[in-house]
Amino acid sequence: MIKVVKKGLYFLLSFCLIAAPVLADEKAAENQISELSILPIPNKYDWNNVEEWKEARKKLEHKLRVLSIYEEEKQSKTVNFLKSLIVPGWGHISADEHTRGEILVGLEIFTVASAIYFYDKSSDYYSRYKNANNVQDISQYYTDANTAYQNYQALLAVMIFIWGYGVLDSFRATSDYNDALWNDLSLEYKGATLEVKPFKLNIRF
Repeated sequence: MIKVVKKGLYFLLSFCLIAAPVLADEKAAENQISELSILPIPNKYDWNNVEEWKEARKKLEHKLRVLSIYEEEKQSKTVNFLKSLIVPGWGHISADEHTRGEILVGLEIFTVASAIYFYDKSSDYYSRYKNANNVQDISQYYTDANTAYQNYQALLAVMIFIWGYGVLDSFRATSDYNDALWNDLSLEYKGATLEVKPFKLNIRF
């Protein structure tokens, strides 16, 4: 019986002597995995330890949640382009540039109304020119009709320029709106914990 106990003790001691280095190596391996395999080598993200990596991951998750709100609220350049294509300034008003949009709308209305006015004046003078019998009246009506028509053409060119400017500048206005939206969201939800659900947004402070 004593011999059996001695053999058991010898076996247990031998096992401990063999297992101890193995367990120590496994522990070292775990530490190596937690510190080195998680962090890239060379560390291009400036993470010096796991805590910094976790903090960076937390910030990234927060930005992704803010991004989901941004994606829902941002404006489409294509939509504002089409709006400006229909009415100059409409895209700017949609992008919260109300003053510029209203100026573009006002200028477009003014130039269109003025162009129509001078076109009517040109048509009226031309009708008088065709029906005139006096040489002096013929010359005067022709001059007046030509001047009015030139004013009509100039206003038409201005109208096209305003229209084209409004269409192209709508891209810039939309980009500025979206940039401001992202900055506002980043500041608004800075330090807040966002929880985005399919049809619900919870904010925890």
